[in-house]
Amino acid sequence: MELRLSSLFVATLVWLGSAFAANAQQADALRWSDIEAAINKHPAMRLAQDEVAVAKAQIGVSRQYPNPEISASLGQGRAFDGSETALIWGIELEIPIDAPGSYLNEKEAAKAGYKAAEYETAARRLEIYRQLKGLFYRIAIGQEQQKVQNESLLQLKRLVEVAGLRVDQGEARPMEVARLEIELEKLQSDVAAEKENLNAIRSNLNLWLGDKLPMDFKVEVTWRDLPEIPQLKSIIHQVLKLHPSLLAAGQRVTASKALTRAERNRLLPDIKLGGFYDREMDAHNYGGMLSIELPLWNWNRGSISKARAEESAARNEQELAQKELIASVQGAHAAANLAIKRARRYAERILPMARKIGEELEAMYRVGEMDIIDVLDSRRSLIETETDMLAAFKDGWLAYLDLVALMGGDNE
Repeated sequence: MELRLSSLFVATLVWLGSAFAANAQQADALRWSDIEAAINKHPAMRLAQDEVAVAKAQIGVSRQYPNPEISASLGQGRAFDGSETALIWGIELEIPIDAPGSYLNEKEAAKAGYKAAEYETAARRLEIYRQLKGLFYRIAIGQEQQKVQNESLLQLKRLVEVAGLRVDQGEARPMEVARLEIELEKLQSDVAAEKENLNAIRSNLNLWLGDKLPMDFKVEVTWRDLPEIPQLKSIIHQVLKLHPSLLAAGQRVTASKALTRAERNRLLPDIKLGGFYDREMDAHNYGGMLSIELPLWNWNRGSISKARAEESAARNEQELAQKELIASVQGAHAAANLAIKRARRYAERILPMARKIGEELEAMYRVGEMDIIDVLDSRRSLIETETDMLAAFKDGWLAYLDLVALMGGDNE
């Protein structure tokens, strides 16, 4: 009796210590809110922000008006009879008159380019969101896979001990222990491989978070709560209306159209207005000036053709982006629906049945009513079922994250 109480006391202490360690580990686990702030520090986001700054500066460039031009002359004048010489000089000032059509359209193009850069930054943020949150969920489900394998490993070790006792008592053949030990080695190899794979995913996420986390950091998320997927029609409507990459493509079309108009306006001759003042030996000359370009061989046809081609390319890029997004939505929607339904079926029906069968077979083996081969087959089937279920949950979350990114952001 004292031995039993002492064992119970030790077991209670072990359980309390394990619970405390689990709670401490849970407290240190990363949540998505801890990671989300890192999106704005991602190198791709900093690059996008620099591109926005360049586009904003281009607006200022488009507003710049040509500077006046001044010229001066200095020389010496001599009378025809050579009786008198004097210093002569002159000043001319010209102001280029930029064609209003070109000036205004270039400003419009620059503003559209700035808006496009902002939308492209938003689109890039969605891609980074999908990348980091995908890694986050892969780690969460990898942790669960590791937990499942470790539990299976403990159960298999206990089964090896049971088989050894049965062999010692003459109730089983020694080969049964050998078969179980082979299975144990295989499972230990799988556990080691899963640990390496999970560490690689952790390292990938840690890289984008500044390599400040420990190698074995944990994440916390209710990965079993797969969301409901909206109807495909409503998603496509939202994508076509709000997705930043399509909005950016629309602004690129606007900018290219404005630049085409600007090049057409350059068909008009350049005009310069100005004045002059000359001081000669016996006179002071002054007056106004008008300079007009003579369009003899340059009709700006090359620049106009280039602008038209760029406008056509922008339109085609807009159409391509739209169709690629719709195709991506259709694929992600189908994949998410399929994976989520599959994951729920595994969690609600297939896995409980597999666990029940496995427990019954192991219980029957312990009392000598079942062959070890049937037990091993049941265990393999259970591990495969749990692995397939976790893979379905992972696929469901990754496909859902694709949809979230295509719809324009997280709805949490």
